Amino acid sequence: MKNRFGYKKRKLKKCRQKRSERKAVKGAFTVEAAFVVPVFLLMTLGGINLGYRLFQEARSACEIHKDIKEFDPVSVVRNLTFVKGQAS
Repeated sequence: MKNRFGYKKRKLKKCRQKRSERKAVKGAFTVEAAFVVPVFLLMTLGGINLGYRLFQEARSACEIHKDIKEFDPVSVVRNLTFVKGQAS
């Protein structure tokens, strides 16, 4: 059987069945979602928090590395002991 557009009509068995004949869903999805959604949100926020902490740690490590790279221990020793480049 075709409709006015030339396509076959699909039978909607589920909609035409009586409520008592339909398969009942066991368990409520809202109760399950009440436990699953908070766990999912906490895990997501925990991952974001962990990523931010790692970012802060890496940034501070880069600053320390930059300071160490600019640090010249020879000049510090010379300035503290008043030794000015004596040739031997």
